[in-house]
Amino acid sequence: MAQRISVLGLGNMGTALARTVLSLSGRVTVWNRTPAKAATLVAAGATLAASAEEAVAASDVFVVCVGNYDQTNHMLSPCADLSGKTLLQLSSGTPEEAAEAKTRGQVSTCGLLQRLAEQRHGADAGRAAHAQRSAVSQQCGERDIARS
Repeated sequence: MAQRISVLGLGNMGTALARTVLSLSGRVTVWNRTPAKAATLVAAGATLAASAEEAVAASDVFVVCVGNYDQTNHMLSPCADLSGKTLLQLSSGTPEEAAEAKTRGQVSTCGLLQRLAEQRHGADAGRAAHAQRSAVSQQCGERDIARS
């Protein structure tokens, strides 16, 4: 069975990501502060969460597509426990904000991107995603970004 993924923030990028996940696995939970933005995704089979907290609880992997880390922090503040969750943070921010999020346990990972690429385009695409992940890891000064 495919893993459920939640997408929080349904602007252009969040909507495109949710649509892609839905087309690949058929299992995506979505949330946006304006629920009407989710209407076309729900019509296509996505599950609409009533709150960001509900969207996070629905999945082990969640993608955040909001403007910046402050918005992410505000949105996730009701979520008491993120342990065991994988956050793919796609919001704008500084290296300091990313490091602070990492210390709070909100660690981004690219393993999800590799698995999605493999599902969609085969092992060669997965290897390319892994190479990109390694390059990002080196650029960020980390030994490796863990696979989820």
